[in-house]
Amino acid sequence: MRSSGASPDKFSIMSWTKRDWFFCLILAVVTLLAYQPAWHGGLLWDDDANSTTAVLRSVDGLRRVWFVPRTTQQYYPLLYTSYWLQQRLGGDSPTSYHLVNILLHVGCAVLVLKIFRFLRIPGAELATIIFALHPVNVETVAWIAERKNTLSRIFALAATVCQSPSRFRRDS
Repeated sequence: MRSSGASPDKFSIMSWTKRDWFFCLILAVVTLLAYQPAWHGGLLWDDDANSTTAVLRSVDGLRRVWFVPRTTQQYYPLLYTSYWLQQRLGGDSPTSYHLVNILLHVGCAVLVLKIFRFLRIPGAELATIIFALHPVNVETVAWIAERKNTLSRIFALAATVCQSPSRFRRDS
């Protein structure tokens, strides 16, 4: 907590200015527009086998995803939990699955910005834009079955953001 009269540390992981929030808004809009072709994309290769299986439709599906071996093709309980929740809330619309993947990617980009700012990397905004729009991310964002990459990335980045302040204070 800041003492009264102290100037805010502009590199603090928690202090964000209106400029930072505006940049994140612009970043989100640009990223959504860049991935706009995926919005109306249908299911790709094995999306239907992974995202809309019968187990994900059942009331008991969530328990089975976590505790019954071989309920799904691969044991990714967090991934299948996200599919289960999405199917329950939004049905089978591929557009909703694509939009969730894009929004998760936007969340990753915002976390990348927070990390770059914390590390005081010059050009953090440019590096974040490159991360958000780089073609290497297209497969992970546009392919529903690859949500596992975006989920693991957002959790890894969030863990880094949560860990960084204490670690860097100890090391300095």
